[in-house]
Amino acid sequence: MWPIVARQFVAFRSGSVMARMRTMVNPNILRWWLCSIVFGSMLPIPAGAGDCSLAQPAQDASGHDVLDSRFVTVTVDQRDRLWRLWESGKQLYVDCSPDSGASFSTAVAVNAEPESFNAAPENRPRLGVYREHLVVVWSRPGKRRFTSDLRISRSVDAGATFSKPGNLNRDGLGIETGHSFADLSVGPDGSILIAWLDGRDRHRAEATGGEFHGTSLYFTRAESPD
Repeated sequence: MWPIVARQFVAFRSGSVMARMRTMVNPNILRWWLCSIVFGSMLPIPAGAGDCSLAQPAQDASGHDVLDSRFVTVTVDQRDRLWRLWESGKQLYVDCSPDSGASFSTAVAVNAEPESFNAAPENRPRLGVYREHLVVVWSRPGKRRFTSDLRISRSVDAGATFSKPGNLNRDGLGIETGHSFADLSVGPDGSILIAWLDGRDRHRAEATGGEFHGTSLYFTRAESPD
């Protein structure tokens, strides 16, 4: 299992050169930039294991209609297996295709307990695959506008089961500020990098009467599960 490290790092805060750049650069570009710096280039996700032998017709994968999902996140491993992450109701589902999407394995729910999640194109849930290991990251909105926690769940058996979701941000500020617009990259050795926009520094500055323009970019990295 990927040992997601507890320590989280700040790529930049307001006032720095990179913080000034974010007023000119789309946040999506910044996330890809950060992943490229860490891994050298955006390499294909390494071979995923996973049993796609129990494939069913794509329109009948699990009794839930993927066509009703607000988003579909896909990735292809080096065995040419197509992995798909999508929603039904308030649950996320993962399935896999061994034949370029002609059929899919029975979809498995990531979160056993229903919960809300952001699904905008630039803020949709993300999926990473390395051999039999899968990681899913998503933003769960809070009750107040622009507040959210960044959630994570993992599988060590090729998506047959998933761990109970937990908060990737450990600042306890999900009801006060936002942690969202996450992206992830899996390196050729199986290491994983997750980066997201984080409002904790702005929140703390404002709580003490200070000023903070914009938001911060946080990231965390886990070594290969091998």
